[in-house]
Amino acid sequence: MITVCIPTYCYDVRELVSELRRQAQQVDVEFEIVVIDDGSPKEWQQKYETISDMAKFIFLPQNVGRAAVRNLFLHHARNNWLLFLDSDVLPVDSLFLKQYVDTIKKNPSVEVICGGIQMPPKPDDRKQILRWYYGLKRESRSAEQRNRNRYQSFMTGNFCIRKTILQQIPFDERLVRYGHEDTLFGYRLMQHGISIKHIDNPVFHLQLEDADQFLKKTEIAVSNLYYISKTLLQLDYLFISQNKLLRKAYQFKRYGLSGFCGVLFSLFQPIISWLLTQRKPLLWLFDLYKLGYLCRIMR
Repeated sequence: MITVCIPTYCYDVRELVSELRRQAQQVDVEFEIVVIDDGSPKEWQQKYETISDMAKFIFLPQNVGRAAVRNLFLHHARNNWLLFLDSDVLPVDSLFLKQYVDTIKKNPSVEVICGGIQMPPKPDDRKQILRWYYGLKRESRSAEQRNRNRYQSFMTGNFCIRKTILQQIPFDERLVRYGHEDTLFGYRLMQHGISIKHIDNPVFHLQLEDADQFLKKTEIAVSNLYYISKTLLQLDYLFISQNKLLRKAYQFKRYGLSGFCGVLFSLFQPIISWLLTQRKPLLWLFDLYKLGYLCRIMR
């Protein structure tokens, strides 16, 4: 019934695989775990020898990217439902798998189910506060909140999808860099009228980057979002209008303000970055950082 699909890169998934296998013993359905390592150094293969009986491990010789590696599970999963989990997560509930199985059985018409993300307790390392606080305020949302904008709320870290739907709408493999492949995929689901349901069945997001790393990843993600809007979707008005960051940036560009905004961002970027590393980061300032960076690359 369910194949758990875990793409990973230089992250130890042994605890996650062990917990999923333990939970699977309590659920009377056909079940398997498939892990695809996206080009990690060879020493990572040795880490998984102790749990090789719990999951099917596939090691790619080189990194193919977040979109392409997810599509590869179509060739290795034998079940009709695929449960995708990021490698740096862990189920919050001991009945995590059972909740997905119950939802599938009770909702025969549903095609995509999203469980949600939850942040771990506040980190001791001050450098990780920005990533933790952003996740707490922007990503850790209830099913009720996510169902209000079900397609825009789609995230790849914890979702279950019918295999036939992923075959019909695969992840866009032109996206090879980090960021917003979930934004594009959610939009494709909306375009095709795919039934999506959000439930309260979260996983902990465990890997927290320090503020400097998170800001660098954010810049890559913002660049990817711009690439999606301009190149892949050819300035699709609906896609832009549904994304607050894109909508505001294109408004600035329309009125000839993106260049000015980009220059201001370049001047104040060091100060904003410093402020975002403090113990109480302001998310409106983080939003301003993303907008300024986007305007700078659009000009």
